[in-house]
Amino acid sequence: MLPQPAGALLAEEHVNSVCTDPNGDPLTYKEAMSRPDAAEWLAACNEELHFFKQMGVYEEVDRPRDRKVVNIEGINFDEMFAPVVKFTSLCTLLALTTKEDLEVHQMDVKTAYLHGELEEEIYLQPPTGFGVPEGKVWKLIKSVYGLKQAGRVWYLRIKSEFEKLGYTRIDSDHSFFTKWACEDSTILYAAIYVDDIILISNSMDTLLKAKEALKCLFNMSDLGEVHWVLGLEVICNRNARTIALSQR
Repeated sequence: MLPQPAGALLAEEHVNSVCTDPNGDPLTYKEAMSRPDAAEWLAACNEELHFFKQMGVYEEVDRPRDRKVVNIEGINFDEMFAPVVKFTSLCTLLALTTKEDLEVHQMDVKTAYLHGELEEEIYLQPPTGFGVPEGKVWKLIKSVYGLKQAGRVWYLRIKSEFEKLGYTRIDSDHSFFTKWACEDSTILYAAIYVDDIILISNSMDTLLKAKEALKCLFNMSDLGEVHWVLGLEVICNRNARTIALSQR
């Protein structure tokens, strides 16, 4: 059973206090379903549940009697922690890109936190509106948005995958990775900001192969040449060998 649109009867236990974040987005299922754009929020809920099932995020089990069941509805996801590339590292990379006329592309990992594999045994009260039978809860296999450790387990996963692909993490910035090929003098730089990945190389062929390797590991959006990063517009002029960052 999937979430019901506005107008559907909600069980008494589904009634939550109404609150919004500073951007005006709803933080509860009830509020989302009472808005004029409820159909869009319903579609987003269904898409997220599809990803949960597709990626094997949870098992539906009987509520345990000897374990705490957590409820993360209404939590502010913006307060999650994850190691990210330093702004100074990113600026240095972009400056190097301009000086050496390197290729610079950007990718986005869809539902990044769902890729993190949990070591702890965590039981979750299913989100309101998803029609889970009485007495059933989700036993999490992978992390979800709202868990305190979600950012860290995602970082550990992507770090591990980069290292398996032959990248080396630099000591001064734990979200900055490099890969060198002595036989043809190709280089790769990777900067990670949670689910955004900036890839830089002196070879377009090497860059394209690196992107394909990541697509085999994660559900990715290939954004092509970098135009926006950390809310800043990136303006490149390869002929003039200049690069600018703008907040306009």
